[in-house]
Amino acid sequence: MLNIDGMSGRSGAISTKKSKNNLLAIVLILSVLSPTVQIGKTVVERCYFILSHKTMDSDNQVALTAVPCTRTLITAATSQTGHVLLRHCCGLLLSGLIEYIAKIAPLIREGGGGVLDALVVGVGEVWKAFSAIYASVPEEHRDRVLGVFLPAILLTLSNDEEAITTAGSAVSPASSIHASGIAHVLSFGALSPMAFKQAARKLYPGARESLEQAGGKPQISLRAF
Repeated sequence: MLNIDGMSGRSGAISTKKSKNNLLAIVLILSVLSPTVQIGKTVVERCYFILSHKTMDSDNQVALTAVPCTRTLITAATSQTGHVLLRHCCGLLLSGLIEYIAKIAPLIREGGGGVLDALVVGVGEVWKAFSAIYASVPEEHRDRVLGVFLPAILLTLSNDEEAITTAGSAVSPASSIHASGIAHVLSFGALSPMAFKQAARKLYPGARESLEQAGGKPQISLRAF
């Protein structure tokens, strides 16, 4: 943690490499913790804060390292054998992922070649983290979780079929992100139809229709849930 803090405000290849290596070290240590190991809550909270902060780093290489690191910790925390303290603090990581999606959403809509190619991986990691959290939450609380997840996923979807494809039949990065978002929305609905229906009803005006019409045609029929 001190090594990462020491890189604050610095830039360049050495700073980037050191930040990335120390983020990976944090995740490696925390993700393999035995449930019987005692660790201070303050330490875990500080690690989670650093990860969330780094998902918004101006250095894209650092941010694209922090996102999968966050997903790895969430997966470890929500597993049946996960450390109880990691699970207790899991919510601290979620805000960083939501902010990451909000940050890159304009880039997805505008396009950007190589930038989007890198973001496909990052977005995929966020959806995996969402799935891990969703599966670990009791049924009676899943509609609340979807109340957070669905608006975030909607930010990455497009109602313009042409905007998410490249020339011919080639699949663009934006199209891959769109398809991945749709697939995860459908999986959430299939896992808990009632929770999905309740969450869809609470979407802000226009969002429900946007979800149904994502991609220029009805891919998601909310009446089915």
